[in-house]
Amino acid sequence: MTKENEAPVSSNQGTYPSAVVEVAPEDRKRNWNEDTTMSLVRAWYEVAKGGYQPGEKTTMYNERIFAGFKKLVSSSTRSKKAVEDKMQALREMYRFISDVNANRIQGSTGKAE
Repeated sequence: MTKENEAPVSSNQGTYPSAVVEVAPEDRKRNWNEDTTMSLVRAWYEVAKGGYQPGEKTTMYNERIFAGFKKLVSSSTRSKKAVEDKMQALREMYRFISDVNANRIQGSTGKAE
């Protein structure tokens, strides 16, 4: 990602670069790279700032996140299902890391070694 494409996004935890990511190689059935993962997180963050709309179902909420992701990574051929699967994986990673840091995992000290 180049600096010319970046515009800062502020949150209560800091400022993050926001950019349109052009992924040259075909990314279908490939591992997610850092740029596309961060684009998904940015799209998710932007939608989450506004929260759920009255009467909005999770499917419609996820559709808004997917549309935001496609706007940021226009060359991506990933399906909505692939994006939803990645979101679920990110949730699980977040919970695991939080549990380790809070010493809720057996054998974890919650401290860096």
